[in-house]
Amino acid sequence: MWPKVIILLPLLLASGVTAQSTTLGTTTEQLPTTSSSQSTTLGRDKLEDSCLILECVGDTWQPTGSISNNCSMCSLRNDPHFTGFYGYTYDFHGFLEYYIAMDIDAYGQFFFLNGESFAVNNVVQNVQSAGGVVHPVLAWKQGGCIRVVGTRRIAVSFCIHDMYIWAENAILGDLAGLCFGGRDFGFRPAGRFQRLPASQWDIDEWGQSLQVSGNNTGPLETTTVPPILECVTEDEQIYFECQGLFGETSASDGLHEAAVDFCKVDLCAMTLSGANQVEIDAWKTKMVVMLDNTIEVINNTLPPDHPQTTEAPTTIGYPPTEDPIIEYPATGAPTNCTFDGKMYSNGEKIGISCLVLECVGGTWEPTGSINNTCSMCSIRNDPHFIDFFAWAFDFHGTGSYKIARNVNEIGVTGEFYQCFPFISCLDTITYRDNPGTVITFDRNHVNKISVNGFLFDVTDVVQNVQSAGGVVHPVLAWKHGYNCIRIIGTQGIAVAFCGWEMYVWAQDAILGDLEGLCLADPKFELGDAPRDFTFLPVSQEDIDAWGNQVQEPLTRPVKRSAPVTDVSSTCDDALEEELLQECLDLLGGASYEGHNPRSALLTVAAQFCKVDLCALTQDNATQQAIDEWKDIMVDMMENTVEIIVRTPPKEEPQDHEEESHKGFDIKIQVIQEVNV
Repeated sequence: MWPKVIILLPLLLASGVTAQSTTLGTTTEQLPTTSSSQSTTLGRDKLEDSCLILECVGDTWQPTGSISNNCSMCSLRNDPHFTGFYGYTYDFHGFLEYYIAMDIDAYGQFFFLNGESFAVNNVVQNVQSAGGVVHPVLAWKQGGCIRVVGTRRIAVSFCIHDMYIWAENAILGDLAGLCFGGRDFGFRPAGRFQRLPASQWDIDEWGQSLQVSGNNTGPLETTTVPPILECVTEDEQIYFECQGLFGETSASDGLHEAAVDFCKVDLCAMTLSGANQVEIDAWKTKMVVMLDNTIEVINNTLPPDHPQTTEAPTTIGYPPTEDPIIEYPATGAPTNCTFDGKMYSNGEKIGISCLVLECVGGTWEPTGSINNTCSMCSIRNDPHFIDFFAWAFDFHGTGSYKIARNVNEIGVTGEFYQCFPFISCLDTITYRDNPGTVITFDRNHVNKISVNGFLFDVTDVVQNVQSAGGVVHPVLAWKHGYNCIRIIGTQGIAVAFCGWEMYVWAQDAILGDLEGLCLADPKFELGDAPRDFTFLPVSQEDIDAWGNQVQEPLTRPVKRSAPVTDVSSTCDDALEEELLQECLDLLGGASYEGHNPRSALLTVAAQFCKVDLCALTQDNATQQAIDEWKDIMVDMMENTVEIIVRTPPKEEPQDHEEESHKGFDIKIQVIQEVNV
């Protein structure tokens, strides 16, 4: 059901939000307000009527991250699993288009049916359709999700594999749809995350009654709700597997139990459908991301007794405290920042560890810029490497390897596991800043790192990492985007770990002291480094031999192991040519702030992509698995393009006065850097 619903749900929900609403006044920013859709809000007023609270800062809306306590939430996550407005959880597996939370008297206008796509970014803006027609709906990116609010006291967050709908409690009686499993079966509102006490047969019959007629496009194999899955012999094994997967999250007991329940159904379905281990591992990662999204939503919902008009936090995803709504420091609060025992004044920047941070009001803020005195190395699954010197190559060993480490064991190492019969993938990455600070990233955790064995939550707020007992370490960590964790330390090395890919930056001055898979150039003594991304002119046999020389003793048993092998393509020439062109078209459309990959990067990435698609084809991967990997490859390409755009050329002096990456500042800065 879900591939079809991915397309239909945004249309259905947008129509409910915008139906019969009037256009806004002719203000510069086209801002809706709490009182009238034709007036303008200025100063620091807040928009609270559409559940996701926005604040007017200057003449632009800024997300506060807070969610109104006058609203209820309904969530849907693939396969799909529902948590309704009344707190009950249930499954429904229909294949067509269904009412979710629709005012039946207002239904009838599809916002996106004009076929005009609208680009959503981190800036809150009014959506527009063909001809520049402005609509009274605000949209913005939050992590890996698109959020929208309109004038009908309904809000939506769409995150590809999961989505959330909020509606004001006062209008719930006017709505109908799949978000009302509890009410429609006659049950009173429950505590959060209780299983709906109704048979699956009754749920399916009820769900079919909510089908929308006349708006289904494209042929469907069947419109019948599929039978209930049963994994009799593997129930216990799958249960403990799901328990372990979510064991390190901060979910409440009810949410944890619901997530395990949903997970059991998904893993059962994948087992019965013959999914391979890579597909199962990929879905496990997505399930953890979906649970983290739900936890974030809950943490940022104001408590029931909280005054609605009080200041809300401006940092999205910051963990709640006893008073999470204090926005500005009190008079006399410290405005200096510290790092590695040094104090920095308000407005000062640090770039010694490659990722530039600015001290703003006593806290470090990421500027988004990267110091041009550093070089970058990237590793992306399967894995494909681009070293500090722009040489591209493949290495498919399993086990633990030096990535960029000196003789004192300071730096980065990585463990790789066999994810296909003849290739390997990132498993864990370890960064050692000093003998007393060892940080580990795990592919299954998008919001956590291990600091000396202690799990530490990483948020959008830049903070010193801590180990057991609250011991503070001289390493700063923060979330960048929805699935990347960035850290800087004191040794001139920075790391970004994004699950399927990672980036390592190192000051040029220390490259001579490092050894590992990010340093192919000095090993093979190739002379001048290429001016742009180029494949390493060395045989795979020599690369494998060198890779084995930088292998490390395993710190823990590797999940699966296989010998290093020459990954020669088993696809014929005609198929390879077809796959290569497919990859060029796919990755050529990736962009960051309007910038596409330049020719050399696209050439290298397309070759990497071709190898991946060939491997998936030969492994008889499903089309869904192939399409999901294509989406991931586009994400990885856009991450790389962002990094390139945000790094000034080597010959350009580092701009110490650049603005932080908020609003339109990032666009202005990018234009300046690229033009130079």
